[in-house]
Amino acid sequence: MLKSIKRFTSCLSLIGLAVFLTACGGGDTSSGGGASFAGTYSGPWRVTVRGGGGSFTGTGTIVVVINPNNSVVLDPNTPVPGRGTISGNMITASYPGAFANSPGITCTGAVAVRGTVSGNTISGTIGPSTITCNGIPFTIQGTFTATKTAKALLHDTSLNERLSAIVRQVTGQ
Repeated sequence: MLKSIKRFTSCLSLIGLAVFLTACGGGDTSSGGGASFAGTYSGPWRVTVRGGGGSFTGTGTIVVVINPNNSVVLDPNTPVPGRGTISGNMITASYPGAFANSPGITCTGAVAVRGTVSGNTISGTIGPSTITCNGIPFTIQGTFTATKTAKALLHDTSLNERLSAIVRQVTGQ
């Protein structure tokens, strides 16, 4: 299995949003697919979030799980994990904008994650994507690198958790 990957008015709020939006990525190799690359991968992501009159760049850890059936799960230990597939050595996945929803905040859109698996490493991009929360658009763009791990990782602050926190702060919720 592959695991590798992990939330509006002021600039500070935007910074938080950027941190949450950074996560998830794919891989690079020439054979296989899910069965060949099955496992859990984790590593750093870096993302920039722009919106609500500000810009923020943040970092965190992404968890990517590649299953033998070619399905991919991003940040599986979160309430709204990302989902996708692997074809050959290419991962295509996304986090639904709903990951940032909370009382008083409704988000739409999705954050795209793409990556290439090469050996025991996935290198990829986050976005460029836009989610809209309470009518405010946020653009998310970044990169990540994840390495295959020997076991499932314990919960760490994920991209979608950080993004949700930023959205709550910016919207005053």
